[in-house]
Amino acid sequence: MNENHHGPDNKKPERRRPLRACMFGYFTYENDARVLRYAEALAERGDAVEVICIGRPGAEKNEIVRGVPVYRIQGRSFHEHSESSFVGPLVWFLIHGAMVLTLKHLRRRFDAVHVHVPPDFHVFALLLLRLTGTKIVLDIHDLSPELFADKFTNGHASIQVRLLKVLERAACGVAHHVIAANDLWRTTLVSRSVPDDRCTALINYPGPIFTGRKAVPSAEKGPRGPLVLYPGSLGTHQGLSVGVKAVKILADRQVPLHFAIYGRGAEEESLRSLVSELKLENTVSIKGMLPLEQIAEIMTTTTVGIVTKLDEGFGGQAFSTKILEFMAIGVPVLVSSTPVDRYYFDDSLVEFFKSGDSDDCAKHLQRLLEDSELRAARIARGLEFVRKNNWDVKKKIYLDIVDRLTGAPHAV
Repeated sequence: MNENHHGPDNKKPERRRPLRACMFGYFTYENDARVLRYAEALAERGDAVEVICIGRPGAEKNEIVRGVPVYRIQGRSFHEHSESSFVGPLVWFLIHGAMVLTLKHLRRRFDAVHVHVPPDFHVFALLLLRLTGTKIVLDIHDLSPELFADKFTNGHASIQVRLLKVLERAACGVAHHVIAANDLWRTTLVSRSVPDDRCTALINYPGPIFTGRKAVPSAEKGPRGPLVLYPGSLGTHQGLSVGVKAVKILADRQVPLHFAIYGRGAEEESLRSLVSELKLENTVSIKGMLPLEQIAEIMTTTTVGIVTKLDEGFGGQAFSTKILEFMAIGVPVLVSSTPVDRYYFDDSLVEFFKSGDSDDCAKHLQRLLEDSELRAARIARGLEFVRKNNWDVKKKIYLDIVDRLTGAPHAV
């Protein structure tokens, strides 16, 4: 304690020095609500934040997005059907990203860098920065071993998956603090890679982009029928073929609806083929990835949001931010029953169907589309849940982590 201190009544609040921080990772910034929220939370309180990431087609290389400088150092192909096509760009991002980060750090030191993974090995781009005092937050959006096992290999006994678990432990060792994208994954990480007191679970809470909008009731009468919407990645674990087959069942029953899928991913071609095979071109549309603000606006015209994840390995453990985003806007959600979604939600919040079962998906989708009172009940409960579980309420957890690591006093 300072010996010149004359008591609590005379203590002046310590002025907070703005931090210099960076969001770093293999993500497209304008499409990643999780990263957007972190960056904007720091920027809003006066910290200098930069983003180093990848870019979507047509995006500027360097751009200011909602007050945050974004540097897109490479693009991405979503046709990653082989291990080499998947891993090669990741390795190049590690090399290129390490160079960019280091040069920026030498010009003006970063106090903290928030690394978003997978892949976990991207944290090694920060080794020099760590040696010079920069604090590192490792944010694990997806568990790499589980993701890789589902994407390319037959089970967790493969050499590649065992190696990824070693890399995960090493990456957690480099980081000063680890954030897991949900509580189930935090349990897994603590069991194998990181001490309990250095790991925090933060799910994808909806931010102002979603909480500031409300669904339009008249949207139920769209030109192609009520809009059923899925926005997100088109990976196998998302189970979108289940949704398409469910829509076919309803189309055969003459139930009016339009199923719109917005996103990119390895399953895009197979989904288009399935739509063609089932002759659903007038009922199902598959469109490209859009910035979150545009997706949020489309959500306001949606009658039912849909999340069709498969309850197999990675899909059963991966929390879907889309559920809370739909809730925040006032859209009822049809959700496949998986361990992670049953952990956070119950039958009063969302309409569950049996994962992987197109018949059950069709049954519950038709129920939501035709029962306006049921939709209203789901909407009311969802809005109440989001009032208690949104980014404005929860962001203090993140800011406290950053301030504790950097030794920065709290904002006054």
